[in-house]
Amino acid sequence: MADQDPVIMSSSKLLAQDSSNTDPQYREYRDQLAQALNTARRRERIAYWICAVAGPISFALMFVGGSGVLGSFDPWSKEATPLSITLAVIYVISSVAFWTLLASFYSRFRPRTRAAEDSLRDVQLLQLASQLESLQKEVAALKNDRPSS
Repeated sequence: MADQDPVIMSSSKLLAQDSSNTDPQYREYRDQLAQALNTARRRERIAYWICAVAGPISFALMFVGGSGVLGSFDPWSKEATPLSITLAVIYVISSVAFWTLLASFYSRFRPRTRAAEDSLRDVQLLQLASQLESLQKEVAALKNDRPSS
């Protein structure tokens, strides 16, 4: 949690403050949260697509290497060819990338996106409550200004 964006972490601080903040402050803060949300979604999407590509590549090369159709994946074997060694390197890289990004996707990127969405929603609800309070004050002022019949 220490690597979480400071914008997301400071949302609870802003929500705990008094509702005396001005509208431009809310707008600026909401824009920062929207930017943090877009960044989190972009990172999540990149990790997802790399996993979606690396997984099938790794799975297919597992059978190619196991069958020995294009040569042995072991570079010290007599049946190894430059193509098979290249495919072995691609297999190792795609396997490591798949499992690493899959773990990162579920442990880092998804929770960070959810936290950014929650922070943005909380700020919007706080602004809505502030607007509702100001409307209630306006209605009460209008009722007081109306003469009684």
